[in-house]
Amino acid sequence: MPSKQERIEGGLAGLLVGDALGVPYEFHSPEAIPPAHEIEFDPPCGFRRAQSGVPPATWSDDGAQAICLLDSLLARGGIDPDDDARRLVDWYEKGISFGCSMGTGAPSSGSRSSAASHMNSTSRSSRSHR
Repeated sequence: MPSKQERIEGGLAGLLVGDALGVPYEFHSPEAIPPAHEIEFDPPCGFRRAQSGVPPATWSDDGAQAICLLDSLLARGGIDPDDDARRLVDWYEKGISFGCSMGTGAPSSGSRSSAASHMNSTSRSSRSHR
């Protein structure tokens, strides 16, 4: 059976990869989404990406906010609304640690992260916020 750490890592990986996979298809009607076998980080030719300036495999603000929550949970050992709020404000105002600027999910200048590259740095990120 996977350890608690492995389950957390697997959950975070699934969340961020799924979020990043969906970024190009956000805000489209269900009818406009390509068939499942054509869904990739890079959409099929002719499909208009929802966020054209966002590199493939970049998660959205949803993923960044989930990382803020996880960092707070790991740092505090449980739910601490004030700590989580501080991390969300830091992310919103400064794009702290997560490679996404607020609102768009677009990478902030000088910090380009993807779901794949962030997986190994998550525990270091949570320690930096203590």
